[in-house]
Amino acid sequence: MRTRVELAGSEERVRELADLLTGLRDHRDDDPETALLAAPDWLFDAFKPERTMEEAEAWLVQWRAAPDKLAFERDSGWTASGWLHWFSADNDLWRLGEISVDEAGSRLVVALEHDDDPIPFEALRWLALTAGLRLGDETRVA
Repeated sequence: MRTRVELAGSEERVRELADLLTGLRDHRDDDPETALLAAPDWLFDAFKPERTMEEAEAWLVQWRAAPDKLAFERDSGWTASGWLHWFSADNDLWRLGEISVDEAGSRLVVALEHDDDPIPFEALRWLALTAGLRLGDETRVA
C-alpha cells in the first residue's frame, strides 16, 4: 500500500525537509545516520537528550501504564536515536517512497509505503510540526 502525506510551509523549510527525507530514504538500508550529518540545527535542538539505561527502563514502565500511549510518546519528546529508528531498516512497518515538492516550493508530498493500516508515522508528523509545516491530507493511493 501507499499513502501520500502532504505538508505545507515556507519554501526554505519545505526544501530542508525534502532534502533530509530524501537522504534518510536513500541511506535507509545502510546508515541513515549519514543523512543527519546535513540536518539543520533546529532539528538537533528539538531532540531530547538520549536516555540512560535506567531512564529508558523507567520510561518503558510509564509507557506501559499510560492510558493513551500515543499522547505519552508525543509528550515525552524524541531522542535522535528513537526518531531515527523510524527511518531505518529496523522499521518494517513503513518506508519512505517518492518525495516531491510542488512548483511553488511550498508543498511537500511524501509517499509512505506500508503493508498495514493504520501507519504509525508519528516521527514524520513530529518532524513536520517541529519544522513549522502544516499537516495536510493523508491519502491512500494504492
